[in-house]
Amino acid sequence: GSVGPDCRGSEHSVELIWSGASGKRRVLIDGRDAYVGVATNRSTMRFDQTFPLDGREGGENHVLQIVAYYNVPLGERSLVETQQGRMFR
Repeated sequence: GSVGPDCRGSEHSVELIWSGASGKRRVLIDGRDAYVGVATNRSTMRFDQTFPLDGREGGENHVLQIVAYYNVPLGERSLVETQQGRMFR
């Protein structure tokens, strides 16, 4: 099999922009809007959404889950998790 960079899948840029004042939230994946919304209740300080990631170069499709807190509750962590169970902070 491949080693090093040759064995990695495609890389993606993921940005979560969140205004605590207005409740507006925006997710960009690879520079394109994947989500734009406003929390209907400003006390909603948790963001939990899933997004499909297109497979590149004949690869399989993946699902990306973002779980984020505006103020992280004690004992919790903001994470980005892939369908394969890989987690990122």
